[in-house]
Amino acid sequence: MKILQVNCVFRQGSTGRIVDSIRKGLNEHGIENFVCYGRGEKVKINSVVKVANEVENKIHGLLFRVFGSEYGYSYFSTRKLIRIIKKFQPDIVHLHCINGNFLNTYKLLSYLKKQEIKIVLTLHAENMHTAGCEHALDCVKWQEECHNCAQLNFFMNKIMKKLFRVDLVQVSFKKMKKAFDECPNLTIVTPSNWLKERVQKSTIFKNYPCQVIPNGINTENFYKDENSNKGEGCVLHITSNFEHGIKGAKYFLEVAEKMPNQKFVVVGVRKPQHIKDSDNITFHEHTNSLAELRQYYSNADVFLMTSVCENYPTVCLEAACCGLPIVGFDVGGVKETIPINMGEAVEFSDTEKMKQAIEIWKEKKKSISSDMIEQAREMNSELLMAKRYIDLYYKITGKEL
Repeated sequence: MKILQVNCVFRQGSTGRIVDSIRKGLNEHGIENFVCYGRGEKVKINSVVKVANEVENKIHGLLFRVFGSEYGYSYFSTRKLIRIIKKFQPDIVHLHCINGNFLNTYKLLSYLKKQEIKIVLTLHAENMHTAGCEHALDCVKWQEECHNCAQLNFFMNKIMKKLFRVDLVQVSFKKMKKAFDECPNLTIVTPSNWLKERVQKSTIFKNYPCQVIPNGINTENFYKDENSNKGEGCVLHITSNFEHGIKGAKYFLEVAEKMPNQKFVVVGVRKPQHIKDSDNITFHEHTNSLAELRQYYSNADVFLMTSVCENYPTVCLEAACCGLPIVGFDVGGVKETIPINMGEAVEFSDTEKMKQAIEIWKEKKKSISSDMIEQAREMNSELLMAKRYIDLYYKITGKEL
């Protein structure tokens, strides 16, 4: 059996680490595999190739912002990827995040269908069954057809609507639907049951098999560090983009304001200039040190998730593996990342209930045993995730373990 993975990045971000975890699992099982990615630095690893170049990335990004259709450019990168597929001849092409301005998805899918190559598509967000929205939130147009989108504002869209009555958002959606039409060798994977339910309502994917494989992390990096000295007694929030609307910064600030005597720590960003100085909120810039992150998780009282929507947040897995209780809003797949007796998800936007939950779980943290932490580590292990994918590959190909 031969597996080829395609992702926007490699070893960067949550999806880049997931791809690498699957790659390592395949290697350990003696399964021949290849990884192609589009963005970031080149790596010197056998059977891992960056297929895109930065010039084409920038051109693709510009065309996307002007005309929409995020998946319709990058001719040379796509041609290089198809050459690799022809040479490697995989039994399965496993697609992850294929946005990021590096691939013509329509041409790639056309080729895979023509060659009758089996496809696994892991959806890490909602981009692929919408016209490009990462999080569709309360909008349900994608269940039938995206149009007149409030989130996607392509430069030419208003002009095209006015002059030619053409909605570029609708065009993008139709292109994606056509690309996935009549694709009998396609299997969808989602990390959360929440996203699976969404996928099964999508006009693009509802007729394809879909199963849940939760994401995993390298638990060797995340465990309760008894020697921790970072963020002692704080409510911890980790994000690389505090001000992105989806991260719910306003709810975080509301909760902090309701708890003036509680120390809050934000890791991943410097303090935004427009946010008022506060005696109980401290911001720390991004760190690449896993040891430092582990110490923050280990020494905090509660991990706080204020996101408006998340599919299957990796930070919650990391927190649980370090024995930190989690409090978040009951949105997306957040509650699926909270182990039993290690936190709770409260009603969205109810910051009073969130405050109460923080106070409760500050006390309950003392009752989280080493056995509970170890169970969380086993459940969230990248090894378990890789094994589940390998089992799926064998099931799809019909080959024996």
